[in-house]
Amino acid sequence: TGAAGGGASVGAGIGGLVLVAAAITAVVVLPNLGAEESSVSAPLSAAAAPAQPVAERPAISPIPAETPVADAPAPDAADELIPAPAPAPAPDPAPEPAPSPVPAAPPVVVPVPVDSIALAPVIAFVDAVGGLVDPILSGTAEPGATVTVSADTGGTWTVTADADGAWSVLAAGLPAGTTVLVAAQTDAAGNASPASEPTSVTLTPPTLELGGNGAFLLATLAGVPGADVEVLVDGVPFTVLTVDPSGTADYAAFLPGNVSVDVAVRYVADGRTGPAADAVRG
Repeated sequence: TGAAGGGASVGAGIGGLVLVAAAITAVVVLPNLGAEESSVSAPLSAAAAPAQPVAERPAISPIPAETPVADAPAPDAADELIPAPAPAPAPDPAPEPAPSPVPAAPPVVVPVPVDSIALAPVIAFVDAVGGLVDPILSGTAEPGATVTVSADTGGTWTVTADADGAWSVLAAGLPAGTTVLVAAQTDAAGNASPASEPTSVTLTPPTLELGGNGAFLLATLAGVPGADVEVLVDGVPFTVLTVDPSGTADYAAFLPGNVSVDVAVRYVADGRTGPAADAVRG
């Protein structure tokens, strides 16, 4: 019986818990139910719910007081760090001694040679167009020197050497035959040279024959074939004839009356003339 009563009590307790849970669910899920339903359910829940035992609260242990922290001991003066002394500044380097001046070399004095002599000039070339006309002589001397060419038959010709020492001169008016020529120079310092080695030139004029009677004059000349010959009457140039391949040329003229005339012939080439051959008709 006791067991049955205990079972009934347990069953009643469980049933009450179920009702309370159902009531709570109804309130939560169906909050809009009427007040009547709430008033009916409330007594049932209150009557059926057994008294709940009150759980004991655990005892609250007191919070231990904080242990005071002891102040750190003041550092000993011996333990303090002593700063290292600053390094002494390095001494300034001693100045390097100034180099001793090298004595300048004495200037080299080049003695100026004294020009006291003049060498003889050189006759290098003689151009007389094959012995037909007056020759042109060419050679070398000191630059700026005065060169004088002299002929053994008389006559002198002077020229000044250029900056390279070259010179040339026309020996005009040489007679027919062979002439010996030499050259000498006077340099810029006034020194006179001896004469050069001699050179010779031979000039040959054409030949001339006069003919004709009365006022008619016929001049016949002989010379180098192909050469030009100038005819002069009483010293006045009249004409220039070219010697034919046979080596002759004729000149005819009418003269007023039976007069005396002087006729001369000479070679001409390159603007130069040679010695003349003349004849007189009286």
